[in-house]
Amino acid sequence: EVVEKNTMITDAKEVDADNASMQIGDTATYTITLTDGKGTNKEAVLTDTMSAGLTYNNDATVTAGGNTLTKDTHYTVAVSNGSDDATVITYTFTPAVIAGLEENGKIVVTYTATLNEKASAEETNTEKVAYSAQETAGNTVTVTSYNLTIQKKAESADGESLMGAQFEMYRDVTTDTIDTTAATNLVQINIANPAANTVYYRVAAANEQEATTTIDMTAAYDAVIYGLDGDSTYTLR
Repeated sequence: EVVEKNTMITDAKEVDADNASMQIGDTATYTITLTDGKGTNKEAVLTDTMSAGLTYNNDATVTAGGNTLTKDTHYTVAVSNGSDDATVITYTFTPAVIAGLEENGKIVVTYTATLNEKASAEETNTEKVAYSAQETAGNTVTVTSYNLTIQKKAESADGESLMGAQFEMYRDVTTDTIDTTAATNLVQINIANPAANTVYYRVAAANEQEATTTIDMTAAYDAVIYGLDGDSTYTLR
């Protein structure tokens, strides 16, 4: 009978529940947990790949066995470009860090990423761990954003489509507080992919040029706004 002396590091990943759905410009917190195996004493490499609609904020904090690790002493971080404009973050933990963990001891990596102007309906973030000649299958978490279509009709929902309207959109306000909360809750948008009879907008990223607050349907029957949070309430005026 042969019994394996050493066991592989295992891994898990999660995104905070409040940010499973996001508006462009929102920031989510991600947590990756590595659980040490038996007899590990070599370096371990954690690779984390986020799709193009997420911007890594370069703010990772790392602990091992509950103790804070120091970048470039206990581990290194390399950020590179992957396929389809993905961002690849590679954490390499020294053999001393791995050997110093007790069996089932944990390395915890926490960082944030912001949903950016390239956001699609779903943005993924996948991690995997390599140790010795082995590699985990990895784990993927997803954040979502939504779109809203506006149509103006004559008399009823089944009536004639009408042009000639402009709207503003507010996030998480009540109708009786719109005027006092406009500065912080009025949604900034940018034109994206204009087409005949339909105007397309997406929520503007922070400090983006040419942002507006007017959904202009003066010459359009429909307006579509992308990059909205499915957990927020939006008010049109």
